[in-house]
Amino acid sequence: MASEVTPVKNDEVEPVIELVIRPPTADEEYDRVASYLRKLPWYNENGYKLPLPTHPAFQQLAQPGADLAVLDLEETRRLFAQEVYDPTAYEARLRAVEADRFVIEEAYLRFRELNKRWGVKVFPRYEITLTQFGAGGSYDSEKGRVIILTSSRHSPKRIAIHEGVHIGIEDGIVQKYGLSHWEKERTVDKICSIRFGDLLPNYDFQARGDIRIDPYVTSETIRQLPQAMERYVKDFPRTQ
Repeated sequence: MASEVTPVKNDEVEPVIELVIRPPTADEEYDRVASYLRKLPWYNENGYKLPLPTHPAFQQLAQPGADLAVLDLEETRRLFAQEVYDPTAYEARLRAVEADRFVIEEAYLRFRELNKRWGVKVFPRYEITLTQFGAGGSYDSEKGRVIILTSSRHSPKRIAIHEGVHIGIEDGIVQKYGLSHWEKERTVDKICSIRFGDLLPNYDFQARGDIRIDPYVTSETIRQLPQAMERYVKDFPRTQ
């Protein structure tokens, strides 16, 4: 497992980042599947159709009312490692991510400007890992980690940049202003389209994103996004 990385402060951002691209371990994949199974009702409610192991034992755990306590058992973890995990399943997607490496690095370097302007979280080291299961892309904002689904229809650069933006704004925008899931996703889509449009031509927006936020995330306001979010939550107050 990779060690945690402390995000750099504004005056510590270097013009070079380290980008590590690797497959997941069996334990990482198992933990991911277990997490999705536990949150499956939320994903279903929000329209996500997640690929899960086809193994009968895990298909059964995806059924309503299944006893998810078995996910805490070591024998279930061993079953996954022996009968589900396939270390060769990531090879093609790893090559595709590597082919996009320079574009991803360029995008992550651009976070420096917003870091200096209003504190977008920037890491000196980012890690991209792959998965066969769950959502097309996800992120860990505490470790600077992006996870890319091997079967996603999106290009690795699209996922890596999108999730990198998530990492950057999770604390200073999403949590600070209490954005909902679909407000958050629309904000990230807008930033990707505006700030990284040259790297992601024809960027496609998620259909369920909350479009009320659009006038508050523009090419002008991105330079000082917290101020725009102050106006947004004033115009659309948070509910308890």
